[in-house]
Amino acid sequence: MIFPNEDRKISLSDNVHLYILNIDNIDIELSNFIDSQIQSIVFGNRKNKDIVKAKKEISSFLQKKNNNQKMGAIAEFFVHLFLRYTQYRQECLYTNLEENSLKKGFDGFYSKNSDTWIMESKSGTINTKDISHQSKIKEAYSGLKDMLAGKTSNNPWENAYHHANNKDVNTIDEIISYLDENSENYKNQKYADINELNIIPAATIYLDDSDKIISNEIVKNNIESCYKDIKAKNIEIICITKKSINIFIEYLER
Repeated sequence: MIFPNEDRKISLSDNVHLYILNIDNIDIELSNFIDSQIQSIVFGNRKNKDIVKAKKEISSFLQKKNNNQKMGAIAEFFVHLFLRYTQYRQECLYTNLEENSLKKGFDGFYSKNSDTWIMESKSGTINTKDISHQSKIKEAYSGLKDMLAGKTSNNPWENAYHHANNKDVNTIDEIISYLDENSENYKNQKYADINELNIIPAATIYLDDSDKIISNEIVKNNIESCYKDIKAKNIEIICITKKSINIFIEYLER
């Protein structure tokens, strides 16, 4: 099993599903899967890039960030990784096109079959008071709502358009046109209705190498208590518990 202790696709309702993942280490199987995906996650189809360059790119990026930023960046990477594992197509690059930073706007834009999906990832440490996957999912959903409603400084559709329109991403014209249209509507203050969109709120909690445990049953019960407050056309909720940021940093150094 590539993702340890995973509870695959728990149906909370007809249009809401939950995934719970626990990542204590990066074993050979998971390491091999990351090896097979890291180049595409970071660079898309760019021909002169390889695994070594992708690892170096992420390592260099992380070295310039504080601990909270590292947590966020690594959390996003593993959400990208898991979505690719579940056959979503990544219609964006891992980092921002204009600078060596995470994207301004949606954390991820994906397609699967004929549908498009928007992802927002939030993360934190177990040592933060009152932290839970539930609170981080609510935070991710609130962030998406604000972006879609024009309450943030950046046009998320425009950023998603530039990513999808990059030849290394190889997005189909239909999706590029869809993003372009939504970007123009956003500029004209015609905001998309979240109830007509498919969304992926994701939460990652790091255990900071402690012996603390967050059971899958607790995560499931917490999400069951709040998911009805999350409104969208279809919703895929991802909850990840990771031992620490160090397991990924150690992988990058191999």
